[in-house]
This record gives sequence, structure tokens and C-alpha cells, in this order.
Amino acid sequence: MDYEQTYEEKYGKPYEEAIKENIYAVPKLKTLGDGLFLVLFKLKNDLIWGSLGLVFGMSESAAHRNFNFFHDLLEITLEKKAHA
Repeated sequence: MDYEQTYEEKYGKPYEEAIKENIYAVPKLKTLGDGLFLVLFKLKNDLIWGSLGLVFGMSESAAHRNFNFFHDLLEITLEKKAHA
């Protein structure tokens, strides 16, 4: 999938490997698909950060941080597809 390839190009390893190496608590978003779903869910439903966090079982600040991270990754992926 292009989204996964973008992550690997940017960070040098698959997402699942990166969280195993660098995260000491169980992550709420275990796959890139989970992160993509959070982004698309937020864009479709336009929830405030606290509500989005509640839906995904994380804090308001974690929801905002995760959205920004995965949204940026999606934008890079879509820009690459547009230039291909």
C-alpha cells in the first residue's frame, strides 16, 4: 500500500517494527490502517479533539498529535501519487 511505503521511506522501517522498538506502552493505533482510519473518521465527522480521543480511547492531546502525524503522512502519500 502506498501509505505504508511512504512511512517506510520517511522513517526507514515499517510502522509495526517502529512501535515495537520505540514504544513501551501498548499503542492505541497498532497499524498504519488504524492511523488512517482516525484521520478519515475525524475528517468525515469533524469531532472536537476530546470527543475524537474518547472514541479512540486516548487523551485529547494524543488524538490531536496522532491526527497531525497520520494526516501529514497521508498528505505526503497523496502528493507522491499526484506526481507519479
